Amino acid sequence: MVKTKADIVSKELTAQTTARRLEDKANEHTATQKARTLVEDREECTYLVNQALIENSDFNFPKIHLLIH
Repeated sequence: MVKTKADIVSKELTAQTTARRLEDKANEHTATQKARTLVEDREECTYLVNQALIENSDFNFPKIHLLIH
């Protein structure tokens, strides 16, 4: 379930990114502006997918730590 939530978030952000790129082409943004937008989108996607994975995880890290020793 955790992975599916992250997949859903990733797909939604990909759709938003695609729409933003089409707007950039229509608005004739410079290459620098397009590159900056691409980096921002990638960072946002990585952050939100990681947050979806973290908040839906069932791990109990102290117990895992005890199992290791």
